[in-house]
Amino acid sequence: MLLDHNVHGNVLRAVRRAGIDCLTLDEDDRRQAPDNEVFLRSIELDRVILASDVDFHVIASEAMRNGIEFPGVIHFRQHAITVGQIEYNIRLIADCDVGQELRNRLRRLPI
Repeated sequence: MLLDHNVHGNVLRAVRRAGIDCLTLDEDDRRQAPDNEVFLRSIELDRVILASDVDFHVIASEAMRNGIEFPGVIHFRQHAITVGQIEYNIRLIADCDVGQELRNRLRRLPI
């Protein structure tokens, strides 16, 4: 999983507690990268994006319309869901994601 720069540290810790291999943009030396570059980086790394930035709705929708393959985007509204709910939902997705269920899709949290 690739975490967008808008994802707070408490969410990062929750995702890692859920046992998900995740990479932050800071860790990838891309802290200031614009969203379209983050999206392309997720394709390059084959990592699902976790973001609270609504721009990823537009980017993912455009990719789907244009037939561009991407690992997937999980989106949540930062103030509309608790960290515990995010962790629970990420665990559900990880447990149920048999094969490539998220590929080329946008998933909104909570489920």
